Amino acid sequence: MFAKHLRDTRQSFGPMEHIMDILYFVKKGKVMYSLEEFYIYCKTLRNNQINKESTTGSNKIYNVVIQHKNDRC
Repeated sequence: MFAKHLRDTRQSFGPMEHIMDILYFVKKGKVMYSLEEFYIYCKTLRNNQINKESTTGSNKIYNVVIQHKNDRC
């Protein structure tokens, strides 16, 4: 069942060093919070969010960024 879920959702599976990339180096604070919120928003729009309980509402600014930087999401 787990393998079927991975196949259906095309989620990566393996050691963290092999499946994840560092996107930004930032200190804790508003910038980190904003980046985290943006990527959660992107994944929610694409139905690729790991935690279904954590969702964000519509955000016009994020939508504009996504339209212009489609590779960022």
